[in-house]
Amino acid sequence: EISIKEARELQRQLSLFPYSAVRKIAIIEEAAAMSNEAASALLKTLEEPSAHSLIILISGNLQAILPTIISRCQMIKFSLVPEPEIIAGLKNTAVRENLLKEAVNLAAGRPGLAIKLLAEPDLMAEQKKTAADFTKLLQSSLVARWEMAKVLAQDSAKAQEILSGWLLWLRDRLLEQSGRGDLVISELPNEKSLNKYSVGGLLNTCREIQKTQAILSNPSFNARLALEVLMTKI
Repeated sequence: EISIKEARELQRQLSLFPYSAVRKIAIIEEAAAMSNEAASALLKTLEEPSAHSLIILISGNLQAILPTIISRCQMIKFSLVPEPEIIAGLKNTAVRENLLKEAVNLAAGRPGLAIKLLAEPDLMAEQKKTAADFTKLLQSSLVARWEMAKVLAQDSAKAQEILSGWLLWLRDRLLEQSGRGDLVISELPNEKSLNKYSVGGLLNTCREIQKTQAILSNPSFNARLALEVLMTKI
């Protein structure tokens, strides 16, 4: 979580005139991780930024950011990158072709994640397990789903990351069922578990996951309860 202390230190740094460049640039990765206090403190700077400063907020979960923050920013969306383009960009890496394709598939349109997966075998194994667990979850009993909710609730940040992965996989299944298989960027193990979902069912599942992500972004809410509710609706 980004604390109010860190937000105030950023404000202090930005208030200083740049020493050797035209402007100062601050990049806040995972902007959704800002506490409410940190976000509120940053509002003043966003409302009246100095002429020599530029603030870039990065997030894959827009719903978890305060609307007052969003309204003061210019939004630039980055689309997912098709698998062939990522493979072409990484073809000169010293890895086996089958390993490269596996990493790109698991990255689901995110080149940075593909590079990270290739560099960290343990992360690759974890991502494969996450994909397998998701398809298994969709076929499991409610008791098993609640057990998964209990595990995910132990680390809200990790849960957010996993839920984002679920959304990407569901997106591709939606495209397939809508006749746009050419836009699919990833495959899941045992995808037949998703055949029971209609387009409407997939959309509703995506909405429920996004609602849960918004709840998890607020530390005052009960993460386990939110995840248990999600498990009953997917």
